[in-house]
Formats: sequence, C-alpha cells, structure tokens
Amino acid sequence: MEHRKLKFGLGLVQDRLFIKVEESSVQNINEIPNIAILTPFAGIDVKEEEHSPAVRARLIGKGLSGAVLRNEIKELFEQNVKLRKEKKLPGKKDLSKAALKEIRETDPFEILQRNLIRLFGLRLNVELYHPSFHSYLKITYKRGEIINSRFKPFKDFEARDIMSQGSGFLQWLSVFTYALSPHIKLLLLDEPDSHLHCTMQVELLDVLQEIAEKLGKQILVATHSTEIIRTRDIQDILQVSKDRVKYLTQEKQRVGMMANLGSTYSPRLDKLKNTKSLFLVEHQSDADTLRVWAKALGMRWPEKIVVWPRANHHKERKHLHDYLVEELHEVGGGKLRTLSLSDRDTRELNSVSQDLKERDYTDKITVSAHFAPRCWRRHEIESYMLHPTTIARMVAKKRHVDIPEGLVEIEDEVKNYLINEFSLCFDAGFTSAAYDVKFDSNYNIPGHETLQKIGKYFHINIKDIPKEMKTNEIFEDVRKMLSRGK
Repeated sequence: MEHRKLKFGLGLVQDRLFIKVEESSVQNINEIPNIAILTPFAGIDVKEEEHSPAVRARLIGKGLSGAVLRNEIKELFEQNVKLRKEKKLPGKKDLSKAALKEIRETDPFEILQRNLIRLFGLRLNVELYHPSFHSYLKITYKRGEIINSRFKPFKDFEARDIMSQGSGFLQWLSVFTYALSPHIKLLLLDEPDSHLHCTMQVELLDVLQEIAEKLGKQILVATHSTEIIRTRDIQDILQVSKDRVKYLTQEKQRVGMMANLGSTYSPRLDKLKNTKSLFLVEHQSDADTLRVWAKALGMRWPEKIVVWPRANHHKERKHLHDYLVEELHEVGGGKLRTLSLSDRDTRELNSVSQDLKERDYTDKITVSAHFAPRCWRRHEIESYMLHPTTIARMVAKKRHVDIPEGLVEIEDEVKNYLINEFSLCFDAGFTSAAYDVKFDSNYNIPGHETLQKIGKYFHINIKDIPKEMKTNEIFEDVRKMLSRGK
C-alpha cells in the first residue's frame, strides 16, 4: 500500500479558524480527504439559507460548520429518501424487510435519528423546501417514545425548531451530523464535550467511535474532559504538550495526565463504577491468553470487564470483592459481579470439579451469582498450552519446513521429547475435560516451567503458543471458562 502524507496547520485570523496545507505528497490523481473542524456552536443561527456545496465547504473550512448545519441534515435526509426509492421493488408500495433493515443499519440519516430517539427521546422532521417559495431551511423536532419498535410522537407536543433545544443537544447534533456526512472523511472536534453532562460526554465518544468504524472515518477529538480521558482505551489517547506529541501506552501515564487536569484517577476503580464486572486472575498474562483463545474460538471477549491481577486465594479475593461492593455502593454503584480464576498448583486434582468449581472454597466461602470462584483442573493456565501439534507447527516454521508435508515427522519428534522428558501422554481425547485422571502427569505438570524448557530446547517463543493454537487444539476446560465468563 502506498503511504501518502498530508500535513496541515491551523491559523486564527480575526476570530476565524482556517486550515492550511503545510506539506503534502498527495497527487492530483489521489482522492483528497475533505476535512471539517467543528468548534462549539460555530456559526449556528436561527435562520439558515440553502447554500451551494462550494459555499458550504468554504464555511466549514473557516470553522463555521454550524452555519450550514441544516444544509447538512437536509442532504442526509434527501439521500435517505433517494435510497429508499432505489431499494423499492417495481410495483411494490413498501420496502422489503431485508432492504428496510439494511437502510436502518447503514444509512447516515437513519443512524442519526436512531441515536436522537435513544438519547433525547425526539425525532427530526425536515420541512418541505423549494427555492422558489422558501427563503430559509426549516428543521423541527417532535418528542415521543418507542412503542412496538416504532416511534410514536406525543399527541400534545407541537413541532419545534431545533434552535429551541438546549446547548447540549445542539452541540451533540452538530457533532454527529458532520460525523455522518458522506463528504467528510476527517473530522477535527475541538472540545465537543462542551455543554454536555459527563454521562453524555461518554455516550458522545462511544457513538462517534461506532460511526468511525462503520463508515471508515477518522475523527480527532481535542478535549480536557477527565470523564472522556478516563473511559477511553489507553492506545486511543494522544497527549499533546508544548514540546512533544505521543500516544499513551501505560495506565500510569493516564494517571499523570488526570493529575495535571486536577483530577484523581484510579484506573480499575473508575472503570468498575461503570462496568460492575470484575475478573480476578493471578497475572495479567492469564487474561491476555484467554482473550487470544476467545478470538480463535469466535467467542466475544467482554471488553468492559475489569481485569485485576491478584496472586492470592479465593478467600482473600472474596474480601476484596466485599470491600469493592461497599466502595461502589457509596458512589451509587449497583451489584458487582466478580469471576475469580486461580491456578490449582499443588492442590489435589479431585479438589476441582469438571465444571472448574473448587470444592474446598465453594464450601467455605459464601458463593453467590455475584462472586464466582473458579480454578483450573490442570496445574496452571500454561498447562493448557502443552499441545504437541501446535508446538510442532511452530518448530516447523522456525526450521523453514513445509507444512503439512514435514509436520508429521516434527510432531513425532515433539511428542517423543514431551513423553521422555516429562512423562506426558497424548492419546485420543487428551484435551477433553473428561480425560482419564490416571495420567496425572498431564494434570500435575507445572506448565510454565515446562514451557520454558520446551522453548529453550526447540528455540521457539513460547509466548506465541496461544496465538498458534487452532480451534480443535484448545482444551475443553478453556472453552468452559470462556463460556462462563461471557
């Protein structure tokens, strides 16, 4: 793929913000991305004339995107009407269910309306406009509710112009109209959270991210909102200071940024206030490994769950759970759900049932739907990476041996090494949860230590084993755990 560079700067002239090209490798034959910068209430007025595309582009380039907001909404509406006509089958009055579903899921105007109904309980109405009879564009709204999957306006609510709404709504409407505009590929948002309540700020960024992913847009947000900073993924935050620009890579950097903005921040506690879902593991790598396996199995990983490494037993973890419940209760939090996963280590194999419940702790701890202690049946999570076929495939790649032609011989070599060195057994069903416990070496072998020796002997990176495992090579215990954690 050919990489192109476009460097632009911002200039302020008589209270007007201009975008200018500083450096570019974009050729005339290349598609030039349309860029819009949106500042809070930039040019929004009570009356708005219809503008040509050239005038709209000029006003948007000046940072006066609010001056053509109704033009943009009207164009989204007209494209929606056109698409509906195109999707109708000849001789049919209504759209097919499949066509209607597609339009509602992908059409920009439909996405805008859906979010307005969800967040504000209202729907826009683009009034009829004809340049021979009308001087200004008119867009009104009506409040209502969803009944039987349809929006029903309140009978006593008269249609009102969008300017009668509050500043938070107008800010939101401006941001999302331009984010959905098919003409704009890159959107620069300057403090889009202005005039918005903190919960609405988070909603704003969530919907923007969904739009960017669905429509292939690039959206850059400049903000000082601690609520937005605390809830975004760390890799999505770009810190701009006087002498450097860099993406954050560690939570401690976010903590420092929040402190500079005059706010305290505890990453896990702050996230728990919103998600109420906690996953206690012995090491962060345990959760990372499970995430890789979930992807391979086509299972959805719960992105909003808070992973908390805690190298102690379920009893001590239950104390942490109870403490966090009290902390969240003080800030108005709901029920905290905790999944606690530990290695079995040297405890007896029969202390863990086939559904990964640890009998000893289940008896001694008050277990409920809100605190679920679970334990691996094998020695530790690394024990589930001891699959000879996976390891053989990695060895073959390391030696540049053709797969599958040379795989059988290498797999035999790997099996012989594992059998002779560690007394492991690989007969049929060794990945099953019901695998014969008489082969106790498979269950009791320390996985991490064993993998270290395997990596050294075959010169492979053992950290890549989970990524190399195919669906049929992932152990049944792992599948059970991922199903429990969904």
